[in-house]
Formats: sequence, C-alpha cells, structure tokens
Amino acid sequence: MTSLEGFGYRQELQRTLSIWDLIVYGMVFMVPISPFGVFGFVWKDANGMVPLAYLVGLVGMFFTAMSYASMARAFPMAGSVYSYVGRGLHATAGFFAGWLILLDYILVPALLYIFSAVALRPLAPGVPGVVWLLGFVTFNAAVNLLGIRLAARVNLYLLLLEILALMLFVIMGLVALHHGQGAGALTLKPLYDPAVFSMATIAGAASIAVLSFLGFDGVSTLAEESRGGGAAVARATVASLVAVGALFVLQTWIATDLAQGMHFSSPETAFYEIAERAGGAGLRTVTLGVNVLASGIANAMVAQAAVSRILYAMGRDGKLPSVLEDASESWTTGLSAYVTSYGPGNGGIGAAYADEDNQSHQTTEELRIASVGDTHLKWLAGYFYSDFQSGWDIIFPSQTGAGVFGSNNLFSYYSPFKILQQSEFGELTYNVTDPFAITLGARHYHYSAPVGLDQYGALTATVVTRTSEKDQGVTPKVSLSYQFDKDLLVYATAAKGFRPGGGTGPVPTSGPLTCEPQLQVEYGSKGFVNGPISFSSDTVWSYELGEKWRSSDNRFSVNASGYFESWVGVQQVNALSSCGYVYTANVGDAHVYGSEIEERAIVVHDLEASANVTYSHAALVSSTLIDAGFNPGTAIQQVPKVSASVALAYRHDLTDGLALTARAESSYVGSRTDETFATNTLPSYELTNIRGGFAGERWSAVLYVSNVADKRALLNNITQAAENLPTFNRVAVSQPRTTGIDLNYRFGR
Repeated sequence: MTSLEGFGYRQELQRTLSIWDLIVYGMVFMVPISPFGVFGFVWKDANGMVPLAYLVGLVGMFFTAMSYASMARAFPMAGSVYSYVGRGLHATAGFFAGWLILLDYILVPALLYIFSAVALRPLAPGVPGVVWLLGFVTFNAAVNLLGIRLAARVNLYLLLLEILALMLFVIMGLVALHHGQGAGALTLKPLYDPAVFSMATIAGAASIAVLSFLGFDGVSTLAEESRGGGAAVARATVASLVAVGALFVLQTWIATDLAQGMHFSSPETAFYEIAERAGGAGLRTVTLGVNVLASGIANAMVAQAAVSRILYAMGRDGKLPSVLEDASESWTTGLSAYVTSYGPGNGGIGAAYADEDNQSHQTTEELRIASVGDTHLKWLAGYFYSDFQSGWDIIFPSQTGAGVFGSNNLFSYYSPFKILQQSEFGELTYNVTDPFAITLGARHYHYSAPVGLDQYGALTATVVTRTSEKDQGVTPKVSLSYQFDKDLLVYATAAKGFRPGGGTGPVPTSGPLTCEPQLQVEYGSKGFVNGPISFSSDTVWSYELGEKWRSSDNRFSVNASGYFESWVGVQQVNALSSCGYVYTANVGDAHVYGSEIEERAIVVHDLEASANVTYSHAALVSSTLIDAGFNPGTAIQQVPKVSASVALAYRHDLTDGLALTARAESSYVGSRTDETFATNTLPSYELTNIRGGFAGERWSAVLYVSNVADKRALLNNITQAAENLPTFNRVAVSQPRTTGIDLNYRFGR
C-alpha cells in the first residue's frame, strides 16, 4: 500500500515536480557553500584535515538518507518525519516528532535571517538590519505563496548562483596553488595526515561538519507534489546528499591546501580570508555576499516551504486547526483537457507519435596565408573545404492503424543528404595613397550535393528518388575605402555571393494526392510535369556604401551603411495547396535594398550601451511560376522589414586579475512571411537575455538566463511531417527560458 489514496487521502496538491526539481530543492536546503561559514571551526578541531571530516560526515549521513529513502517509499506523504513516526510507531509519537521537526524548520531560518542581516552590515552600513530582515521574509513568503513551480524555478537560479561562486573559488584557488600559494599544489594531507591523525580528532570535527548536511530530509515533505511519488523522493534524497557532499569535499580540500601557513583572525572569517589569498578582496566579497544570499533567501525559502507541508499534513489529520489543510493554489491554476473524439472507439486510431532520428556530421577546414607588415600592397590567399552529411529518418507508427488504414506504419521518410564544398580565394589591397585603398578579390567555388529520398506508408504514396545538384563559378569582390582621419572611414563595396542548390520534394504526380494539375498550371504546361526533386543555386550581387566613425576619446561610435542587392534565381518554399505538398523552387529574381545603423556609447565608467537598427525591403521583381503566389512585389520569405537590438554591458575590475561582468541584451525581429498551405505572416517578437559573472586573465565564469520573459516567439513554419492544411500550422518556437553556467578557460597565450 504505497499510493496516497491507499492511506485514505485524496490527491489535493499538484504533482508538478520532476526528480531534478527535488534534487535542486535538497541541494539548496543543504547549501552547497555551507563550509564557507564553518570552515574555521572544522579546521581547528580536525587539525587541518577538513575534507576528511566532511567525508566521514557524508558516510554517516548517507545511512540516514537511505533510511529516509525507505520511509519515503513506504509512506509517500507530505508529513515527512511526522508521517513516518506516526504511521510506523504511534500517532502520539508522530505528533511530537512533527512538532520537533517544525521547530527545526522554523528556528533555523529565523537564525539565518539574523545571521544574514548582520553579515550584510559591513557591505551596506547605511541599511538598518531590520530592513534586511523584512526583505528576506517578504521575498521568501511571496515566492512560496505564488506556487511550488515558481519556488522550484527560483531554487534553481539560487543554486546556480551558489555553484557559480563555488566554481569561481575552485578555479582561482587552483590557479593560486599553481602559483605557489599555500601548499603550492593540491596535496593528500587534507585527506590524511599521519602526523596529527586520530579517530577522536576526526570524530569531533565530523560532529561539526555534519551540520552542513542538514536539510536533505526536507525533500520528503514534497512527496505529494512529485510526479514520481515516493520513489522519486527516495532517489532525490540520496542524490542531493551525494552531490552536495562531493562539493563540500572539493571546496574544503582546495581551501585546506591554500590555508597552509595562514593564521586566521577568527574561525568565522577563516574561509573568506582564504578566498582573499586566492583571488583578492573581490573574491572575499563575492564568497561572503553569495553565502549571505544562500542563507537568508535560498535556505530559508525551502525551509518555509517544508514547514507549510508539515503543517498541511498535521492539519489534515486533525492534529492542528483544519484551516492549515487548505491545499488550494489559487495563485497557480491550470487547465487540462483530454480529447477522445478520435480514439479507437470512435473510428480513429487515437494518439500517434513520431520517431525522428536526425544525425549529422561535418568537417570544415580553411587555410589562409597573408602578408605581414605595413606596406602599400597587402595580400591574402586561402583554401576552404567543407564536407557535410546528414540523414533525416522519421517514422509515424501506430499500434491501431492497421484496423483503419491497413498498416501500422502510417508514414516513413528517409532522406540522406551530403554536400561537398571547396573553394580557393585570394585578395589584394593596395594603398594608392595613405588614406585611399583599393581591394580586389575573387573566390572560385565548386560543390556537389547528392540527395536520396525514400517515402512510404499507409498515408502516402511510395516515392523513391535519387538526384544530385552541383555547380561551380567565381564570385568577385571590389572595395574602395578612404580614411579621412583616424576617427572616420568611408567605403564602397561590390561583391557577388551564392547559395548551393540541393534536393527537394517529394511531390507526387499520381494517385489520390497527385499534385500534377497544379504543377501544370504553375509551370505553364499542357503536358506531363515531373515532380520537382531538386533546385539550383541562387546568386546575388551586393552593393554597399557606408561609414565608420568614432569620437576622439573613443567613447562614442557610429557605423552606418546603405545597400542594394540584385538576387537571381531566389530559392523559396512553394506550397501546392491542391494536394498539400511543398517543395523548394527557384521562383524568380528579387531586389533588396535597405540600411543599417549601429551605435555604441560609454555611458559612465565601466558601463557601455549599444544599439543596432536594420531596415530591409526584399521583394520579387520577376517570377518563373504562374499563379503560385510569387508575383512581382511579393515579399521574400523570412526577411523582416525591421530588426533591432539594444544592449548594456558592464565590466568592473575588482582586483588586477579579477573583474565583475554583466550584460543585458534585447533583440527585436519584425513580422515576416512564411509558407505552409499558403503564404502567411509570422508576428514580430522580442527576446531578452542576461548574463553576469566574473572574468580573470584567462578564464571566465558566467551565470546566464536566456529568454528571460519565457516568451514563445514564432520563428518559422514547419512543413516537414505536418498536415499541410489551411486549418493546421506547425510552428517552431523559441527556446524557453534557459538558465545555466558558462565556464571558460583559455590555454596558452
């Protein structure tokens, strides 16, 4: 009897948490950077073997976690210890156990609020402590009131912030050890030093170290909100403990080796003094500040959530006032529906799925040889090679399709694709005078692109095609530039470019879904028209006139240009609405004209603003198809008339080798046309990204959030594997809000 209903309860809380949400919750509760605050005390009692004390503590807590895991599987309820003791021993014992765990979860956050407010005093001396206390309490209460999904998301952000600070310390600590600080290297003494080791010493230090592990038990309070029930809670409890334990050992190992030869001013500040040795005052401030946030917000927030779940469980059992068992989440309502109209019982086949396997491999090489020195004649020559292979393999199976369509294979599509490109290029630049330069260049290209297609299944005609597209040519370039002074450059450029052709289709020309009548109309033929299986490369001549200017103090810059393009044989998606198929065709010629302006300004010291606006008018001037919707004046697909971006970038040097960095950017893309059953318009969208972190001479550690507002921008229509009907559109959307850490290290110079 392991289901909630088996214990006489109804499912009232929303099961929205994945096992990863539970692991994050447990890690946040334990605080991965907890050793920051107690390192000095463990150091003193362990005689320098701090990571060994944490390893011993981890082993002991592991058995406790296994006990919680067993109880979570047996009693998958929100009450945690209250439910375990009450169900396993006696209801009265459970009542007292519930009150004891409540006191733990209530008093510990209260102490953390006070600790955090006091710790922030030297960082912000003008802010009264009561303001910090009210801020912590209000923020945590608001997040928990707005629902467990928001709380889980905030937990993730706070965990990433803690890990970012921890990784910053790890990287700078290892670099400091490499440069001779502390022990001068990562040694084994912190794990075992025979000169000072004793069981009594490690046992005493471990009794302090285990306090850092408190909190993994809080995962069990979310058993009724876990999608995996008690089993997921059990796994998350153990996983979060092991993950945090590994981080404890890692950070204390590095800190212990760095601490060799140091004398701390107090145990409370020991770790921050070590951080200062590794990365200066900036790293000390970062570790202290993040630890305060982890204690005052992250740890206290999850403790508050745990308290509410235990109160809910005790109120539901009548041990506390019944008002506490109200499980309504009016802040986070949702809607779900189950569609049965097309189920097997109603003449349909029910839900079907697609199994898609798209593997690709690409090898790209480029060799460049260029002149050096400040001479009037400069040259460049090179060779480019690219070998791209992919295989699009998709099937639509159905377990009940045979009874309706005669086969359980509804649709199968396999299309291997390979394109081999090679080019040789060269460029000469000659300064007629110091400010006036002429550039001449050319690129000889050649490519081949064999394409195969196999299509079959109950819902389509069998189509097998093999084709190959290849081409070669020369694309020239000429550019004139004049440097009026060191701050202003004017240029004019004319250049030719191309895009490779390839395979397309399939387009059936017989059977119940034949496209033959519409193909004859569009190609102006009264005889049979073969279904298109390939399209040719297209070429474009581009003419641009522009300027690049910057102020004498380099605080402002403005780059602007205007351009005109003549585009021949434009590749576009053509929809055959009579049969529901699409293919890529060279539909005609187009003209494109527009302008772009880019500005940059240093607003204040360390803060830079930039903006970019582009206007583009792209439309056909001739068409090779008849009554296909491609007429002179038709807009080119996927080309917005207006696009823009703005950004703010901040960089502040904390020390000679450490900088604080941050960037916020927002991009706008205007409306544009696309093709499915017919030409349609995709709406404009705006996406915002932020990132912030730290950078050294060769490394950087950055926390980023992409698509901050979690918008679903419509990027383009999908015609593959979609019913091409006027009532149905399949659209690719932007990636949802994504949070992560970007770690980089540059080797060599």
